[in-house]
Amino acid sequence: VNKATYYQFHKGSYFDSTLVALAAWPTPPAHLSIVQDTPAPSRFAQPIVFFRLDTSLSLLIHTSISLTTLRIHIPARPITRALTSTHAHAHSRVPPLVFLDASTCSISEPDVEALVMRYPLRHLVLDCVGLPKGPADAEWWAALGRRIVLAGVKKARERERGVRVMCEEEYRVRVRCAAGGGAGAGAGEDEGARARAEGERTNERRVKRGRRGLASATITLRGARSPSPPSSLPTHTPPPPPSSPPTPPTLPPKIHILPPLPTLQTLCLSLSPAPGHTTNAAAKEAKAAFARGWREGMRVLWDARARVGASFARVRGRVSGSVSQKGARGGSGGERFLVFREGKGEGEGEGVYEGLRDVCLDEEGIFVRGELEDEDKEGTPVPVLCLAGPDLGVDGHEPGCGHFVGREAGLEGGI
Repeated sequence: VNKATYYQFHKGSYFDSTLVALAAWPTPPAHLSIVQDTPAPSRFAQPIVFFRLDTSLSLLIHTSISLTTLRIHIPARPITRALTSTHAHAHSRVPPLVFLDASTCSISEPDVEALVMRYPLRHLVLDCVGLPKGPADAEWWAALGRRIVLAGVKKARERERGVRVMCEEEYRVRVRCAAGGGAGAGAGEDEGARARAEGERTNERRVKRGRRGLASATITLRGARSPSPPSSLPTHTPPPPPSSPPTPPTLPPKIHILPPLPTLQTLCLSLSPAPGHTTNAAAKEAKAAFARGWREGMRVLWDARARVGASFARVRGRVSGSVSQKGARGGSGGERFLVFREGKGEGEGEGVYEGLRDVCLDEEGIFVRGELEDEDKEGTPVPVLCLAGPDLGVDGHEPGCGHFVGREAGLEGGI
């Protein structure tokens, strides 16, 4: 692009069909790279390559159920909505995405939270995405670390709310069905009785047609005769015995979902349009503040898990030895303790419980940290924070950062 002309894009030459074609590919890809090169002239806006990105990208992502690695570079375009909302014609399960490079896209702090809530990300690369929106001081870095960790608490609460709403709705439907069955039978019996009584009254009041004389006698001197029963009277049948009342539906259980531990291992984030210009002192301060916020968030997360564990221990003590190892439930409606399943989520937990499984009675250890382990253990160390930018030829890259992970995955090109 050497001059500011958008003729091809104005006449409808977009690349949405490419994404749709990839979504229909017989073998879903495990690695995918979609890169829009930035044109050399920077004095005019980026060309619109994808017309309806939310629709086409969401379809592609959520039909690629084996996708683990994704690089998507679309300058200044918001992509979080497409990555976090399931397409109507796509699979409902979330792909097991562990590497995401969304550099040059438009990403905000809430977008980062939404992405780590949606996917089991281990490596997140966000170079030149417009972060931070304000000054990149120590408090901003600390808040970012806390936000990433506590995304698990928010995820558990939102899922609890969704499961509870669905269970209550199913319970109301069962109650209406049970009440409708009994009321319908009673209404049918009453309607039959009313029809029979109306038929009798009609036959008793039936009068011959024709003119009645004025001197017609109103009495007779003939002997009384037994009237023959009219043939039109309905046949009387005994009413059916009343049916037993339906069994009332069981109350929905109280749902507890354990907040998941964070999975992020590396975070790459450049702060300026010219990455690699962050000073050593600023980088050191940012990494220290990020680690502080991460540990603060981990303490809050473990407190939330401990509260769920206290409820689990209470129920476990009440029902120990009397329920199966598939879950702990007790009382009227009971309580149900669930945990997010790792991996692809195949096998159990369909419908409203998709991606969840019951906590077994012998899993009380998952609610608390080990006594001899600090915040950096239990598989949740502070992620490696790299501020050097995408150029691997400059100094400042952290060993094992997301930039090297992307290169090892072969994500150097794009469609």
